[in-house]
Amino acid sequence: MEAEIGINEKPGKARFCGNGGTGTSNIASIGVIVNPRSHRNRHRAGYGSGLGDPSLVVRAESRAELSAALAAFARAEVGTVVVDGGDGTVRDVLTELPVAFGPALPALALIPSGKTNLIARDVGALSCKGDGVDRLRAAIAGTRQLRCTLRPALQVSGLQTGEPTLCGMLFGAAAFTRATALANESLHPRGIHHSAAVALAIASFIARATLGAERRRLMAGELMEIGIDGEPPLRGPRFLVMVTPLERLMLGLWPFAERGHGPLHWLGLKAPPNRLAGVIMHALRGKAPPWLAEAGHASGRANEVTLRLESSFILDGEIFQPGPEGVRLTPTPPIRFLST
Repeated sequence: MEAEIGINEKPGKARFCGNGGTGTSNIASIGVIVNPRSHRNRHRAGYGSGLGDPSLVVRAESRAELSAALAAFARAEVGTVVVDGGDGTVRDVLTELPVAFGPALPALALIPSGKTNLIARDVGALSCKGDGVDRLRAAIAGTRQLRCTLRPALQVSGLQTGEPTLCGMLFGAAAFTRATALANESLHPRGIHHSAAVALAIASFIARATLGAERRRLMAGELMEIGIDGEPPLRGPRFLVMVTPLERLMLGLWPFAERGHGPLHWLGLKAPPNRLAGVIMHALRGKAPPWLAEAGHASGRANEVTLRLESSFILDGEIFQPGPEGVRLTPTPPIRFLST
């Protein structure tokens, strides 16, 4: 029986998605990846009992274990992979899925067990109270609503030698890298997570950049080149860079302008930033200010973003190093995210 699936009217909500299709056998065949190191899973011993075939519930702490688990799921013709972890776990699964499954990717369903869970907030999630997989099975069987969101991932190539091509959802550089490091070093160890950590990290970084002893260095930004869809690159120092295929961020933030076309939203604030307070106030209201370009800042939509940068960048909460020629950001084909 085909499950009842809602129709999407707004970004980030449910939309129609058939039961099976896109090359997978059937979304009713479920495999579960559990990251025991994720924030909510550290004290959940024995998780996985009662979820069915124990061979399809895998606790994966390393990339090697994750790769082996997904390869086993592919051999078992799993149609839905449940990811119990945070944004970093989702990134690692997105990166390894094409290796295991080839072009016929399974659907994904997320149990938000991490510190931030930005991706799950946009594409939808299962309950993290222990009954998320049971609710998913019931929805697939047609006894409750099954929602589906189609969203491409962000493919990042051109990394430092030895690093594989990555797939994630939120890329950031310059101030984004520093603010993430601030949260990891000062907020998460104190038990501050989720929206509170994001809000405090933003506030703390802005205070440092505008009033603190590091003001001059932080406001100077980082020198880089940004290329959009093959157009002549934008050259010069940038205070903040972000690229994402997501349609919603945390706290209602939305700093991206809607100029151009493509599934990727991108932002490059020049350094030192003009009218930074105004940009932040508008972003908190969920929209980019109309004078963004006039202030020297660049933002819009794209099918491809290339960056030449010398410093590290963040992809879904983790630091990576660019290759000597920079990095290339492109969307993957749309991925089905199921939620209840």
